[in-house]
Amino acid sequence: MAAVADDAEIQEPATELFFTACADSYTHEQLLVPQMRERGFAELPAEEAARYLGGMEGRAWDGVLRAKRLVVALMPERGCTVIAHDGDPKEILAALELWRAAAEAAGIATKTESGPAKDNLRTTYYELRGGKVSERWVVTVSEDPSSAVKAMLSWSRL
Repeated sequence: MAAVADDAEIQEPATELFFTACADSYTHEQLLVPQMRERGFAELPAEEAARYLGGMEGRAWDGVLRAKRLVVALMPERGCTVIAHDGDPKEILAALELWRAAAEAAGIATKTESGPAKDNLRTTYYELRGGKVSERWVVTVSEDPSSAVKAMLSWSRL
């Protein structure tokens, strides 16, 4: 799916990592681990990774991409999440919309649904289907400028 959008158009680090680490790797550990090493992300110890895995088995990496601190949490064969500790939630959503529009232009059907805002959090659900693409993106952004987490972008197969 990541090949759909032009990388030159998408400069927002959380969104870039979401597509290259999660969507391009299709949550396969053997594809993601070398990529995390190449990017200089450090694997978190199991106790710390558990904070990002939500009770599921998996691994997590912490690193910086273009001055933005990001964590990638992988639940093998289930899903992948990028947690943005830095960044502008509006820019993250705008970059994601560019990817969605590029997917539609490539003939992939997209369905978008917004969840109810709660506790300064806004969640948007995306479903993409077409050709070999059958995936779900769940994006939650914080509208609280003092929040330690600016956004969470999750990817899974449908």
